[in-house]
Amino acid sequence: MNHSFMTMIDYVITISSCIMHPGASKDMSWTLDVDRGRQTWRYVENPTEPNPVDVHLLSLKTPGTTCPEGCNLKPATSPQEAIKKSIDYFSQVQTKDGHWAGDYGGPMFLLPGLVITCYVTGYALPEPHQREIIRYLFNRQNPNDGGWGLHIEAHSDIFGTALQYTTLRILGVPADEPRVAKARAFLLANGGALGIPSWGKFWLAVLNVYKWEGLNPIPIELWLVPYKWPVCPGRWWCHCRMVYLPMSYLYARKTTCVETELIRELRKELYNEAYESISWADQRNNVSKLDMYNPHTTLLKTVNSALYLYEKYHSTWLRNKAIDFTFEHIRYEDEQTNYLDVSQVPEDAPEMDKYYRHISKGAWPFSTVDHGWPISDCTAEGVKAALSLRSLPFITPISLDRVAEGINVILSLQNKDGGWASYENTRTGPWIESFNPSEVFHNIMIDYSYVECSAACVQAMCKFLKFAPSHPRLKEINRSIERGVQFIKSIQRADGSWIGSWGICFTYGTWFGIEGLVAAGEPLSSPHIVKACKFLVSKQRPDGGWGESFKSNVTKEYVQHPDQSQIVNTGWALLSLMAAKYPDREPIERGIKFLLSKQYPNGDFPQESIIGVFNFNCMISYSNYKNIFPLWALGRYNNILSTLTALGNAITTDSENGNTASGSVGCNETGSSYLVSGDIQAHISRKDVFDNFVNPEDMPRYNFQRTKVSKEFDLKNSDYVESLIVLGLPGLILSIAFLFLGIIALFLRNCIHWGKKDPRLEILEGKGEDLIDTNSMAEFEHRPKRYKTPFCLRLVKFLLFFIILVTLAGVIIGLTSNAQVSKDINGFFIKIEDTSKLAKSVVNTIRTGLAGKTADASLVRKNMNAIGAAVEKAYQDAHKARVSESNLNSLRDTIITLSYIIAVLASAWGVFALVNGMSWSFMFLSYMSLLAIFVSYLSLGIHLPLSAASSDLCNSMSRYIETGATAPWMKTWLDCDPNNEEVTSAVAFAEAEATKLLDILNRFSSTYMNKTFNMNNLDTYDYQQLRAYIADPKDDMIFINKFDRTTGRLIQSVGKLRSIATCSYVKDTIVSIEHSYCSGLVSNINKIIFSEIIVGSIWILGFIFAVVYSKKFEQKDDDEEEAKKKVIADESSQPIEGSTEHLSYDVIGPFIKYLLSVSLSQTRPLADYNHCPSGKGNSDQLDSSSSSLSHSLVSFAFATWVLRIFF
Repeated sequence: MNHSFMTMIDYVITISSCIMHPGASKDMSWTLDVDRGRQTWRYVENPTEPNPVDVHLLSLKTPGTTCPEGCNLKPATSPQEAIKKSIDYFSQVQTKDGHWAGDYGGPMFLLPGLVITCYVTGYALPEPHQREIIRYLFNRQNPNDGGWGLHIEAHSDIFGTALQYTTLRILGVPADEPRVAKARAFLLANGGALGIPSWGKFWLAVLNVYKWEGLNPIPIELWLVPYKWPVCPGRWWCHCRMVYLPMSYLYARKTTCVETELIRELRKELYNEAYESISWADQRNNVSKLDMYNPHTTLLKTVNSALYLYEKYHSTWLRNKAIDFTFEHIRYEDEQTNYLDVSQVPEDAPEMDKYYRHISKGAWPFSTVDHGWPISDCTAEGVKAALSLRSLPFITPISLDRVAEGINVILSLQNKDGGWASYENTRTGPWIESFNPSEVFHNIMIDYSYVECSAACVQAMCKFLKFAPSHPRLKEINRSIERGVQFIKSIQRADGSWIGSWGICFTYGTWFGIEGLVAAGEPLSSPHIVKACKFLVSKQRPDGGWGESFKSNVTKEYVQHPDQSQIVNTGWALLSLMAAKYPDREPIERGIKFLLSKQYPNGDFPQESIIGVFNFNCMISYSNYKNIFPLWALGRYNNILSTLTALGNAITTDSENGNTASGSVGCNETGSSYLVSGDIQAHISRKDVFDNFVNPEDMPRYNFQRTKVSKEFDLKNSDYVESLIVLGLPGLILSIAFLFLGIIALFLRNCIHWGKKDPRLEILEGKGEDLIDTNSMAEFEHRPKRYKTPFCLRLVKFLLFFIILVTLAGVIIGLTSNAQVSKDINGFFIKIEDTSKLAKSVVNTIRTGLAGKTADASLVRKNMNAIGAAVEKAYQDAHKARVSESNLNSLRDTIITLSYIIAVLASAWGVFALVNGMSWSFMFLSYMSLLAIFVSYLSLGIHLPLSAASSDLCNSMSRYIETGATAPWMKTWLDCDPNNEEVTSAVAFAEAEATKLLDILNRFSSTYMNKTFNMNNLDTYDYQQLRAYIADPKDDMIFINKFDRTTGRLIQSVGKLRSIATCSYVKDTIVSIEHSYCSGLVSNINKIIFSEIIVGSIWILGFIFAVVYSKKFEQKDDDEEEAKKKVIADESSQPIEGSTEHLSYDVIGPFIKYLLSVSLSQTRPLADYNHCPSGKGNSDQLDSSSSSLSHSLVSFAFATWVLRIFF
């Protein structure tokens, strides 16, 4: 193994987060070593009594039973008691170096990278580590299907399953181990490892169980692109850079593990077909639907295809240069981990510009020594903590100069939009997300502004100004705070919430939004704060808590937790309401009671669902959150408890007496006082503001920020108008813009003076001798002088070129999106029909099959008819819907195709009109423009309600999956009553009859084959093979009568009958449909809408253009007609010497004539051809070289002519 690859692998290990978390076990022999925040799990050969930190992190004792010295195990009965218990417990689990340890767990794709790296480099992990990794992976395995997902709570997918399976095999777990075999069965049942996303393809290629040809290229040459270019990697989000930096290096080197016996075994186990027969190039874009979250754009697919071709013919010199640069960059990043002390960064990294680093002196990073990257909100929290600790007399405070260095970093990180990103500024536009190569993450290409980072920075600067009110940069800081507040307000959603990007999700983001606005002095009666509080209160659950699912981040819509309220979400919501001084005590007190009910008697809190997130789709475990945020909320409540009580009494007494009372004045310090105005009546009126404020649930169905449908779509109401307003608004704006351009064109026409004779006409009149040398064209320097088209005419040509270019772009977007829309819509209804048809087939199989296996066939039919009628009706409805949809979809497809054809034909005619230059051609262009506008907006009128209806359809499926709420269109399909006695007895009858058959079959199989069958593992070959072992003739006769080739299908159908009778099979189908089609259907329809808006709007400009210039070219036609008459009348008008015909009206004609004459003069003098008819020479006198030159020059002349049409 060469040194460069070893360094590369060391880098991969460095960025791969793998903190050991062995899991709960009574015989653990591990202890946590800490060094200035760094955490290392160490295996202990001779274990002693575990310390409290190990007990806490490894759950070595039953949660809630460990008790600090002097505590009691009685539940807290008041907030004050709960706070004391919590502080006592949390203090006990502080590490000896002063921090609180936490596991950065959750993602399942990091650990396999470390294990694969170790295997490739030949490094053997210690046996205790291998054993604990195996245990961890098995503990996180999905018990239902045997797979693993992207994170510990995700559904099983190919990415997680293939990598964990490979990891277990590398660590020595045999392939026939039951849990490993179950994982392999899931993997192969879902297409095998060929459908793994690109990051997984990369790791398998490094391991040599996947071919590099099966990856989309990772061009290392991109790292040589100058920073001025917007696609330079230095402008990417630093996480994206640090992932693709080593990936591009390994891809360029095609670094691959040596082939071993394990490698050969994995090649057989991971795929459904022979490894040698796989067409790897076809797998580049093969990603399983289980994994697909961020589909590749058409642009990225095009670029990847071009790069794939480049890989075959790339420059070796350029690649080697890029390899050298990236290797030095990798070494540089390794070295920068030494530029930290315990927490705050003391110095900037060297050569920051060369390696795209931001200033870091004075900042705080995400972690400590090993992290090396300062972060905006971590810096803000560090500043806030440092300033808060200054009030404690027993602590030596961090100097204000060092805190000011942190403020300097915060100021430098503010983006142009007023917000703050995470690690660096936003360095390029969001358009670059079109090149996002990761299929499992959104928004990874650049660092975006976030509400969390922005609110934290605003709070830090506000707090800093309280300690340094006369700081030299006071004006700059105030301006920064003002811009930050405007940004926070601008990204608030219509329902009052903010979406969180680093925690789950709307509860988290809304907490930051409120805290940031309150800290900056935003009035508490501000609509932004009122709406946010209303949103939170509307999400409170009956038990008093708040609980949000991680699916909120995935779907970007609020999703209630499916099980119970969560203490961390509850803490965030309570902190928000108390920061905003929400005037109604009831929801706050209910939340506090919920926290008290969840606290363990020893002061700890239970570990609940995962709570962190990054890039919307991958979740993170922050294990200390369960202790921090409930304690924080209880502490804030305790600080305002007495004021709340006094306020409640004052409002009750004084409102009854009609008096007002004076209260104490508060400040912007959150939680210090519940009164801010100093007047009780003012507080009561603020309560009226909340009560009278519009409920977000009563707002219009369409959210202008998200263009999402929030209620059922119904044309009888105002939904269609709303959809026209929201989705058609961009089209209206574009139409107005293009109309404005057309008005400008009306003014521009006056600067094209066709009244002045065209210089080309002057040539025909004999007045243009200065424009062309009529004596000789043999020498190039005597070529005709080119007439320069007036600026306005060139502008006309440019406008037409712009119209055609925009039209083609819109057509391409629309056609590509329409193909996918047609496929998804047809697939949607076919899936529903096929599912209903399958249910019908199952019932018919049981009806006919059992009739021949039981004594009373009429009893079978009677029982099955109860289920069969509902299934038949559902199938008929699904079939009618599919046929109707197919016809409507064909009509829709025809209209949209027709609109694009007309737009392209109008573009082609526009070129002809400009070349022809006749007024009638421009008039005809105006008619075609009107037709293009009409058909485009006809298609738009179809797709606007289709977008809304499709969104509602998908939303209704999501609601059904999450909450069980059925939409009207599901009623017939879900016409099942699980408590219907007739249906229940029919299912029980069928299962009883099938069980009898199974009992007989198992009696034979236990006697002759030692095998047990059930409703799920029947195979025709197995039980038919059983007959060969039956020796007793009576048994053979019974077997023949009871078991034929249809019996297995009959029994398996009975196994599915209960799910059909209770309609649970429908839910599985809805889950499949929602996952397969809804992810891209609405977005593709909206792309069609966008393309139709573009095409229809641009041809408004085209229509104005055509009408204006049809009038202006009328005078040009008159001029040309006059010139033609003059040519005919003038007997002295002869062809210009050396010309092949009369001079063309096109000003490029003389140049073409000259090129022809030069090409012919290559074999004979030009004068020798003057006697040939029409100026043409004898072709047999031309050799091949002159003919080739002639063709080349004519081609060049033609290309020049085409370019001049537009430029």
